[in-house]
Amino acid sequence: MVPNTKDATKESAFDTQVGGSHYKHFAIQPTEFSYRNKLNNIQSNVVKYICRYNLKGTPLKDLNKAKHFIDLLIELEELDEYACSDATHPQTTEIAEFDTYYAHKL
Repeated sequence: MVPNTKDATKESAFDTQVGGSHYKHFAIQPTEFSYRNKLNNIQSNVVKYICRYNLKGTPLKDLNKAKHFIDLLIELEELDEYACSDATHPQTTEIAEFDTYYAHKL
């Protein structure tokens, strides 16, 4: 799927893939899917590695990458849950600072 552009004669960046062709056969590329669904960077990486794991010849490597990003999400969710359950704990301030610092990156 190619996004709507104002200039129909201009080639879309979605028509080009640098470093392979493992995303080109999808009805919607993982990057576009992540963008349109407002996924954060970690979620987007999970989608990317799950989509391509059996297409590049290194399935276990890509599945382990996806798992790593899922583990990161789990850890961040656990930190959020912990911070919400004990607002008086000293680590809560550290978590709030972490959230503030990384909010624009996620």
